[in-house]
Amino acid sequence: MREKIEEKLKELGEEVYYGGGRFKDRETWDCIVFGKRKMKASAGTNTQIWFAAIVKEECIPEGLEDSLIQKMREAGMKRADTAAVYDYTAKSGECMVEICTMEFFRSSKGCC
Repeated sequence: MREKIEEKLKELGEEVYYGGGRFKDRETWDCIVFGKRKMKASAGTNTQIWFAAIVKEECIPEGLEDSLIQKMREAGMKRADTAAVYDYTAKSGECMVEICTMEFFRSSKGCC
């Protein structure tokens, strides 16, 4: 699943990182970071929750969130019933960085 998600997210034309963005000593922080969040089990089904975060210096371009959702769907993921979270941080006094984190899930039959 990890490779499929990474392949689809790269179609957005952004740097893509699994787990963490490795921001130290990078010139630009613009990228997408994705990874596993948690796994839930109920009634013989495993549900794996993933996250995808858009990281952009200054601001996230309009429509990029929708494009990311579409690529995650193409990878076989569904949008979780949680709100997208926006965070802001300063990049070493250079500029402001906007981060949008969303959750997605995929369920499969399994023994639980």
